[in-house]
Amino acid sequence: MNYRIIRKWISLTVVIVMIASVWIGHSQNASAAGEAALSLKAEATGHVQSGDEVRIHVYITARELYSGTVNLSFPASMLEPLDAHTSSSEVNVQQGNWEGHVIRNKVNKEQGLAEFSWIQIGEHPGLSMKDTILYKVTFKSLTDSVDMALVKFAEVTLVNPNLEVMNYTVVSVPEEDGQDPGGQHPDKPSNGGTPGSVPNLPNSGSISDDSDRMEYSAEQLRELLDQGRLNITMPAGVDTLILPLETAMQLNGQQLTVTTPSGVSLHLAYEIWASLSKLGDQPNMTDARIVFTAQELSLEETLQIAVRASALHYAEIVSAGPALKLQLSVEQEDGSSQSLHSLDIPVRIEMDVRSSINPVLTALYDVTEDGVLTYIDSRVEQGKLSAKLRNFGTFGIFEFTKSYGDVSSTHWAYDAIGRATALQITSGIDANTFAPGREVTRAEFTALMARALGLEASGMVRFNDVHPSAWYAADVQAAADAGIIAGQGDGTFAPNALISRQEMAVIAVRSLMYVEQDAAPTVSPAESMQSTFTDLDNSASWAKSYIQQAAQYGLMLGRGNQLFVPHGLTTRAESVQVILNIWERMKSE
Repeated sequence: MNYRIIRKWISLTVVIVMIASVWIGHSQNASAAGEAALSLKAEATGHVQSGDEVRIHVYITARELYSGTVNLSFPASMLEPLDAHTSSSEVNVQQGNWEGHVIRNKVNKEQGLAEFSWIQIGEHPGLSMKDTILYKVTFKSLTDSVDMALVKFAEVTLVNPNLEVMNYTVVSVPEEDGQDPGGQHPDKPSNGGTPGSVPNLPNSGSISDDSDRMEYSAEQLRELLDQGRLNITMPAGVDTLILPLETAMQLNGQQLTVTTPSGVSLHLAYEIWASLSKLGDQPNMTDARIVFTAQELSLEETLQIAVRASALHYAEIVSAGPALKLQLSVEQEDGSSQSLHSLDIPVRIEMDVRSSINPVLTALYDVTEDGVLTYIDSRVEQGKLSAKLRNFGTFGIFEFTKSYGDVSSTHWAYDAIGRATALQITSGIDANTFAPGREVTRAEFTALMARALGLEASGMVRFNDVHPSAWYAADVQAAADAGIIAGQGDGTFAPNALISRQEMAVIAVRSLMYVEQDAAPTVSPAESMQSTFTDLDNSASWAKSYIQQAAQYGLMLGRGNQLFVPHGLTTRAESVQVILNIWERMKSE
């Protein structure tokens, strides 16, 4: 592989029943390149009593192992994880770099999940291991008579240097006393996703033998709609729906929902079907029909997207649900077609996400042809992701974790910077550096805000010191069009001047007013003098009320000792936090 950095936390489910003091033993070797064997051992006898400590060992034998994830699930109400780390001649760090790889350990006590992942950095043929203790977790029992069989492997994925999911086996080796450890050993991996709940409703469409297409005639569609059903569910094995060109006429202004076999729901408004009817109502489009394709990608295809994106974004990118290709077109009988690419009315999509992901860092992304992920405005709540699509193409749910070398986990803005990066509101100054303490210019902050709000310019640049070719020109103009900025009063914007805290307060409050038209009530200068900030008199008259409102709505905080420091300069970390505060309010509406 020629990827400089590949960071992949990938998953497939395997359940291993573990009995105390009994191996689910070593395999002697992995029989061929690209294959692996896993085993697990508990250092305990019988049931564990309250206060007892027990260590779990995960062993692996493999050849050409490029990257992977090995996670353990445990009953959080019964067992408390005390330590989770790697310790062997080959894997000897708790977290960090190891032989050209990056290691991640993470324990989620609430979800009862201990995660261990290793990922490739640079060109590497893959690792060869034999009976290696890959991972150790030490638990403390919180109650009596805890059966260690409740600790299981959950979500294991191994990948070779060709980014192919490796086959693996779990070999049970009975103890000398003849005990049978038992266990369940899956034959093949799953995609780690949670299938959606698909109503078991009959479909009146026709499916040809050995076909992945389901077709509705005009009469069949009319019969379906007469029954009050506005949802078509594709059965297993079908990824293409063919509808008559007059679908919009039959819908009579209503939306039609298409549900894929795994439960992905796509809500297509009447206007979309109407635009297709117009597209097909041309002299050269005789006997045309509408073709809607929702092709769900395989596990291997999804992993390849995530691994490639990890390299391109220098991030840890995990598949958190299904990925699929969407296409909507008008097709003639000879096979020629015209596709609908962009949409005036968005398609609303709903998908299940994996329960083990971090919802704050998980979103739907558009996968470009070169493998780059583009964030799509989406929301994850109660195991469901919802989003609005403005175009067709390839999409996937991914957990996007980006770390910077100069932002430690104890930094006050660590979470905000990580979330803003996942949302693609901001990025580092290079692949490994964010420069959280660096001061911010007026152009930089305005551009960040405009992009976070999704603003678009509608005219020519109005400031005489903003060149049309400047990287920030469109964002500055968009913010001006939205009434968020007004310039310096002399026809200039001063894009390269460092932005002060009082200027940031003005832009932040105006941005909130743009998002919430009835928010941020006007506060008079006299009222703003009653602010808890003792240095408000030092601010400009035009900024006083905005500072008051920025504090009132939780957009900005003071710098301690009841000081706002209106003329103080702002940092990249502060600017990200302010923008994220507004973004979160916008999404909570």
